[in-house]
Amino acid sequence: LMARLAADGVRVLADDVLPTCGDQDEWGWSFGLAPRIRMPLPPQAGARLEAFVQRHGGPGDEGARYLLAPAEVAPRHGHRARIGSIVLLERSTERARAELCAVAPGEGLASLIVQNLAPGLPAGELVARLHQIVMRVPCLRLRYSDLDDACRVLQCAFSSESLPLPQTHRAAAVLCNGPAAPRGAPRSIDPTRLYRQARNLDTHRAEGELFLVNRRTRGIHRLNDLGAGIWRLLDQPTSLQSALQVVAGAYPEEPVARIEGDVHALFAALTDQGLITPVPGIADRCC
Repeated sequence: LMARLAADGVRVLADDVLPTCGDQDEWGWSFGLAPRIRMPLPPQAGARLEAFVQRHGGPGDEGARYLLAPAEVAPRHGHRARIGSIVLLERSTERARAELCAVAPGEGLASLIVQNLAPGLPAGELVARLHQIVMRVPCLRLRYSDLDDACRVLQCAFSSESLPLPQTHRAAAVLCNGPAAPRGAPRSIDPTRLYRQARNLDTHRAEGELFLVNRRTRGIHRLNDLGAGIWRLLDQPTSLQSALQVVAGAYPEEPVARIEGDVHALFAALTDQGLITPVPGIADRCC
């Protein structure tokens, strides 16, 4: 995609890894590395990209080739540009019209966490730095199958003053982006046992979603709006049955069986990941 944009005269800083710099990581910085293209080009690459690669193709082999683009578009070491948005790529194998839509900052943050290449950075600092980026600029998703169509949509969107705005939505409680949870049915949770938030955790909010950083394990965990609400309850000793009552009251239109399944699964996952701990010797007498 970056090579195809370069064929249209768009300056490229990087096609894979983009370092950030500045007090708030507001700048993207270029290593100056030539883009590397997989070969052979797929049939849907389009005539424009094929011609561009033919003219500016550099060293390579049957599997990949470097692109020695013209100086006005090629990555230049030390060149930087202000980060204006985050675009998540979703390429489809089925032919479909390219579409650029907004995503919530929490989804953008989750994607950046998974794709980051800073393993030596403390997890809390990593999330904090990525969080300030996604809260400062729009987060978008580009769905596409055709490169020419994708470039047209991108250039049209970024040549205008308006970008898509995120749509609010509600999802079931989820826990993800942490260490893999055990397979099979979730552990059984005593509904009357009191639990509370574990220590050694940092929290970061991105609109309706909450990210938990375990300073001990360096695990990063993501909760959506419902999960974040239950997490707030667990600031004080709370049982599964108490949480069920609160959630059922907040979502009266949802089937009780679904609420019970979601909340039980969340309690089990939080327990398995060491994010909540039982309060010794105390049971909930609310029922």
